[in-house]
Amino acid sequence: MKTLHIYVIGNKEREPDRIAYLEDYFAKSGLTNITYFQPTWNDCLTDYQLQHFVEIMKLHDRPLKSSEISVFLNFWYLLQHISVTHNNGWFLLLESDVIFEGDLAAYLQRLSAKIQNLDADCISLGSGCDLIDDNVNIDDMSFQIARKYVVRCMDTLLFSWKGLNTLNEYMQSWIQGGEQFNEPIDNFFDTFIKNTPKYRYYWVWPSITLQGSQYGHYPSSIQDPLL
Repeated sequence: MKTLHIYVIGNKEREPDRIAYLEDYFAKSGLTNITYFQPTWNDCLTDYQLQHFVEIMKLHDRPLKSSEISVFLNFWYLLQHISVTHNNGWFLLLESDVIFEGDLAAYLQRLSAKIQNLDADCISLGSGCDLIDDNVNIDDMSFQIARKYVVRCMDTLLFSWKGLNTLNEYMQSWIQGGEQFNEPIDNFFDTFIKNTPKYRYYWVWPSITLQGSQYGHYPSSIQDPLL
């Protein structure tokens, strides 16, 4: 895959176990061009940042937790950063709790041949909550790809620059139009995909990562009702 940039949304000081695992994995894989990016944390949100979010979510009838807001902001800030520092290429965005289930370099090499004619905007490479397309043959380990209009997970997303910039521009227009973000980032992305039929979003089987916090490898702060 040409011009691949890997970004980990993670904090080396606050998540040492997660980052140590990823650094060791990438060192052994031979992959380079990796950036760790996390400008906000739930205990240091500013009034300026908070003004972009509604006080009560209509969908869930509760306030957004500070952990949900920081996750949203880190994702949004990363999209902005990539949009202004690059103008082409592919971008693999990873949440800090991912656990790899194989050789990422070999996986991406195989996947590259499969998707070269898709004109994909975004491809979900993670297993999410073990979500699998109904048409997938789980005994067939060759790549199976399905275009979907619902988000599978946010932990392992492969964006083309076009797909990433389209999402960033949509988020920017949301704020510029005087709107406030009104749901967690996965729900927001889900709504965007459903309302943007030209956006080419795919699930792929087999996946390459699982969510470490989902499977008990790491504690999950976002699921803590107090954060």
